[in-house]
Amino acid sequence: MHNNKITVLASALILVLSACSQSSLDNNTKPQAQTPASSTAPTTSADNSQNALDWPGTYTGTLPCADCEGITTRISIDKNLRYTISETYLGKSDKPFLTEGAFTWNADGNSITLQGIAEGVRSTQFQIGENQIMHLDMNGKKIEGALAERYVLKKAMADGLTGSRWLLIELAGEAVSGTEESHFITFSEDFRVQAKAGCNNMNGSYQSASPGRIQFSKLAMTMMACVDMSQEQALAALESYKTLFPE
Repeated sequence: MHNNKITVLASALILVLSACSQSSLDNNTKPQAQTPASSTAPTTSADNSQNALDWPGTYTGTLPCADCEGITTRISIDKNLRYTISETYLGKSDKPFLTEGAFTWNADGNSITLQGIAEGVRSTQFQIGENQIMHLDMNGKKIEGALAERYVLKKAMADGLTGSRWLLIELAGEAVSGTEESHFITFSEDFRVQAKAGCNNMNGSYQSASPGRIQFSKLAMTMMACVDMSQEQALAALESYKTLFPE
């Protein structure tokens, strides 16, 4: 009786071991399920103006104009995809036209389109570059030819000039003797400049190309007859001077 129990127990143990071995064999011989590949492969976006440049800021310049002396333009764009643009039509009005709204990037991330401006009236596209933006044509193409450089707006640097008023003490290498009322130059927030060096008033625009250096537009001047206009003529020629502060 005792021997029979041992025989039965041994037989049961052999069956269990056999079953385990067979299960292990089946697991080893069955093909393993393949992990399905992701349908969306990870992509690495190439560098473009939108993700690689420090593009938020204010850009200024004077764009060509068909029926005026030029369009003094100041456009600010921010990370919230909003813009503000100020445009002054030189020779027609001293009052800037202001427009603001949202803008969108193109699929390549290298140009933007301003929203809220009537289509077909003018181009609303700008190509974004390093510290500059370029006004594109109506078809979103880069403007070529002799006037191409005039469609580029430069990024305004922190110049410390905005809202300041300066007394002229030297002009074109010559000492100037005058008062704050007769010999001065002021810089406004909309990148306009007003100046005087005697009796005639002058106004125009300026842009900051780099720290310590600015570019003036041609200054418009009243036509009062003055005893000595040499200083006024030198001041009116400011457009040919680019350095404001000694380097």
